[in-house]
Amino acid sequence: MSRMATFNYQSGIRDGESFSKNLVKELLSYSKYLLFWLFLCMLSGYMYLRYASRTYLTGAKIILQDEKKPSGEMSGLPEFSDLAKRSVSSAGFVKDQIEVIKSRSFLRNLVLEKSLQYKYYLQGRILEKEITEFESPIQLIVKDKIMFHRPYQFSIKVNNSSVYIKEPKSEWREHKSGILLKLPIGHVNIVIRKNDWNGTIIIRYLPLQHAVNEIQEQMTIGKKGEIKSFLVPISMRTNNKRKAEIIINGLIQQYNRSRTQDKLSIYKETGDFISTRFEIIEKYLKSIDNKKYRLKSKRGSEELKTMVDISLKNLSLGQKKVLDLKTSLYMIESFIGYISNNNVILPVNLGLNERSISLQVEEYNKRIIDLIDLSRYVGKEHPEYIVSEKTVSEMRNSIKRALENLKINLLHQINSFDYQNDLDDSYLKSYPEREDNFQKMFRDEKVIEAIYFFLLKKIEQNKLIINAEPVNLKIVDTAYSFSSPISPRPIRVFLICLGIGIVAPILMIYIKNAFDNKINSPEDLQDLPVPLIGTLPRSAVVGLERHLDSGFTESLRMVRTNIPYMLGRTEVAGAKKILVTSSIPSEGKSFVSVNLATIHSLAGYRVLLIGADLRAPNLSRYLTSQPDDRTNGLSDYLAGNVPYEALLQKDTGPREIDVIFSGTVPPNPAELLLNGRIERLLEHYSGKYDYIILDSAPYSKVTDTQIIVPLVDLTLYVVRAGVHDKNYIRQLKIYFNSRKFGRTGLILNDFEEKRTFSKIVGNKIL
Repeated sequence: MSRMATFNYQSGIRDGESFSKNLVKELLSYSKYLLFWLFLCMLSGYMYLRYASRTYLTGAKIILQDEKKPSGEMSGLPEFSDLAKRSVSSAGFVKDQIEVIKSRSFLRNLVLEKSLQYKYYLQGRILEKEITEFESPIQLIVKDKIMFHRPYQFSIKVNNSSVYIKEPKSEWREHKSGILLKLPIGHVNIVIRKNDWNGTIIIRYLPLQHAVNEIQEQMTIGKKGEIKSFLVPISMRTNNKRKAEIIINGLIQQYNRSRTQDKLSIYKETGDFISTRFEIIEKYLKSIDNKKYRLKSKRGSEELKTMVDISLKNLSLGQKKVLDLKTSLYMIESFIGYISNNNVILPVNLGLNERSISLQVEEYNKRIIDLIDLSRYVGKEHPEYIVSEKTVSEMRNSIKRALENLKINLLHQINSFDYQNDLDDSYLKSYPEREDNFQKMFRDEKVIEAIYFFLLKKIEQNKLIINAEPVNLKIVDTAYSFSSPISPRPIRVFLICLGIGIVAPILMIYIKNAFDNKINSPEDLQDLPVPLIGTLPRSAVVGLERHLDSGFTESLRMVRTNIPYMLGRTEVAGAKKILVTSSIPSEGKSFVSVNLATIHSLAGYRVLLIGADLRAPNLSRYLTSQPDDRTNGLSDYLAGNVPYEALLQKDTGPREIDVIFSGTVPPNPAELLLNGRIERLLEHYSGKYDYIILDSAPYSKVTDTQIIVPLVDLTLYVVRAGVHDKNYIRQLKIYFNSRKFGRTGLILNDFEEKRTFSKIVGNKIL
């Protein structure tokens, strides 16, 4: 018995084997399936790369101009470098322009200009490929466009110069090329560009807002973080490189046009203002010339010459200053009259010496342009427009107050210089009244001439500014597309598939083992006080054939080899009696009994198999010989109805074993087993056989097995893998510690073998 306690069936496995090591072993046992799974993952990655829609990155770079330098034909002339005066750019300016470029109003205009509401797809055998309107073999001309507010799709098929159209929920219809068709999106004309082309084109119409939303989602303008330069990158992620290049280049052109139009509108207003004032001054100057002519006709030329000489000699520096001041005063008064009009663009570069007023005018013009744009899209009743209009009004009043203050200052200066001029003119008071009038007329003429030449100069300057109109941006890189797609990336896809192919099985097996609380392996039984003498792998074989070479047969041979060690070296008179039982039904005790008898028979032993389970006989499922109503069994003998000789049955199959079936199911099997006849039966056949194997009832359900246990030499307790929770081991310990079984060995049945050949021998050594 001490040797039984030391029987070690697991001598090939070290105690305390780590969970990770067991996991690796289990993975290796599934190596074929894992390799097949890995192959499927890599094949899936290849198929995904083969048919997935590719996304390309298209980008462009522009530099917003600092608006200080002119461009065009005048950009090379240093003397004109100060004519194109612009506000100094800043980080705020760049942010504002980025918002303008990606605004919905810009994108709406771009969608309408480039007809981006219509998307063309070339139908392939499996996938659809998006192409541009210029690449399409079919030209779609939409006349009388209708702002359809739902997506719409139709297909066009060309076959031997015939055009077929398929609308939603309709069949293919034949049409002639060039015929005007009526569709929900408007009247369309379909023209075949390539007569030798046969195929199908799918055209999808997107409502305007949907098309704008799609472009906004695909486009990225500017860099993240703090803006430190005027460089603005523009990029798009699309499936069609050519279409993205068209969109980006079109957006840049549209922004440049818009900025140019805004600035030209300021210069136009300035030119109109100067031209109007110039015409008035020109008429007034002509009237003075006429008066001088008439006066010269009445007075002698010599006398007039003398008067002019006297006036020129007495003209002091103060009088010249008065001319300049009155010129400025005239411009200010004209400007004040002009600014009284609400929400108009103010003229710039009028020679106002006050820098603060010039800056206010420039800022005011910017706000006016923004206000005009805002009124187009949101209306004048929108709260944002009302707030902006109030801000513009306050700025206009501020400019007007500044001009009024400047006017008062100029009047004070003119009065001061006039007083000095009056002192100088006192010398001329001796002249007659007509000479005095001529002198006054001469001074007025000089003032008007100064204003005239000033306005003439400003007209020329404004023309030069328009001719030297600066560009709003510099294109560093036009739209260009990378040849390699950014999605999907082959290396990344294959790495992901490789990771899934490796990690997923590991994770699944780990989770399976972590949540598996069943008795599945010999390691789960190693804490029991009885030895494990064998494991029977899962097998579809019901019985054994002679010379059958399989893992299941080898496992039975291992059990057969270990049984003598369990019985010990003590000589047992007669047959060795072995009882096979289990805790509950369906654990395979009858299956084990039949195959254990067969494996001993194959070794040349004489074997008798007795069906001792009188309540639920099950031996006939695994034997070739089948009992009938006339077949006598153990229960019939125990009841005293038949003698020994009437019980034996020969198995008609390849097994050379004798069988005693259970017989008729009695109402009192326990009482029959206690009448002493089973002892006489075993004694009678003990001398005729080498092994008597009894297939008994489940131990934990009835008392039948406990009655038979004292009559046998060895009890084999069958535990089926995957049936009992590991907590059941505590109950088995109670059974075996009660010492009711005598010599006992465990057999793990239906074990899912993970290795090709088990080197496990046991966990206790006899």
